[in-house]
Amino acid sequence: MSANNGYMPSTDTLRASWMSNFELKIGGYKSALGLSDADVQEVTDDKNMHAHVINITNIIKQTLKNITTYKNLVNHDTPTHAQLGAVPVIPALPAAPTAVAAGVFDRMRSLVQRIKNAPGYSDAIGGDLGIIAPSSLIDITTICPVLKGLVNVGRPHLKWKKGVSEALDLYADHNDGLGFVLIGRFLRAEYLDITVMAAGKISDTYKYKAIYVIADVQVGLMSQVITITAVKQ
Repeated sequence: MSANNGYMPSTDTLRASWMSNFELKIGGYKSALGLSDADVQEVTDDKNMHAHVINITNIIKQTLKNITTYKNLVNHDTPTHAQLGAVPVIPALPAAPTAVAAGVFDRMRSLVQRIKNAPGYSDAIGGDLGIIAPSSLIDITTICPVLKGLVNVGRPHLKWKKGVSEALDLYADHNDGLGFVLIGRFLRAEYLDITVMAAGKISDTYKYKAIYVIADVQVGLMSQVITITAVKQ
């Protein structure tokens, strides 16, 4: 089973790094991919503008943080009676690069598609430009849930991560002599055990284990057993 996350990073900072690599190397493949000087220049202009707006955004965020810290000192003294110092000022912003049209990443995706359709394109080029989606192979025969538990109003409250699974089969041993019994198949990644405690008990120790489910079939390995003490409220 493979998980394809796409070649384009999801955050502005990572995208800026991705664009820097793409812009640095695209000129070297211009002839092989049938690109024009205008294509390469557009990549440079788009990269510069994206980096610029990320930079000024960070500058403004840091300035606001400084001003907020100063405001808090104005409002309330500190145990060490810190001196206020100079009022923070808004720094001068760097000059803007060459203006570009809206839709930097729309153009990038369009260009990447052209590149991949070019006769001279290869996976080696794609890997160097960072336009091949990373693939992570997941061996479903070895996946194993990790159960985490706490006591919520005296009741065992279990949580887990679904990962690549579609559901989870949860088993419980309620210290009743029956051993582990299937509680159910859960689509949500949590379970609150409201089992009625045996008469005369004010607390009891329960055990839990689980296994992942994909396409209605149990897959992977059974989890380690966790033990939780329930308390009668």
